[in-house]
Amino acid sequence: MSTRSYIGTLKEDKTVFFVYCHHDGYPSGVGRTLREYYDRPEDVINLLSFGNISSLATTIEDTVFYGRDRNETNQELVEVTYDEYLPSTGSRDSGIEYRYLFDEYSEEWLCYNMQGDLVEIPTDDLDIIR
Repeated sequence: MSTRSYIGTLKEDKTVFFVYCHHDGYPSGVGRTLREYYDRPEDVINLLSFGNISSLATTIEDTVFYGRDRNETNQELVEVTYDEYLPSTGSRDSGIEYRYLFDEYSEEWLCYNMQGDLVEIPTDDLDIIR
């Protein structure tokens, strides 16, 4: 099984642009990769511009995108409001275990679990072990 996630960016007007990511969506996987390698607004926008992701890597070139690399259609990023992006009870996206949100104002990554609670993203190997 895969740990599915959404990866999004929060704009100043509270609009969120996001994509689906199929593999390794847990905080020590996708979360850590985002924090360490996609830490500038332009990096995040570039990542999202390729649409839905099968497997996130440390570079755009090595990341596997459904559209670019598998020629699948309807894989574009989605635009919603901030409130629509956050998990809610009875959501049709109940299979999404984590939602990552890059706040362009603070240039920080946030991670929400299925219940809508903020989850810490590990910053080093010791955080993963703890």
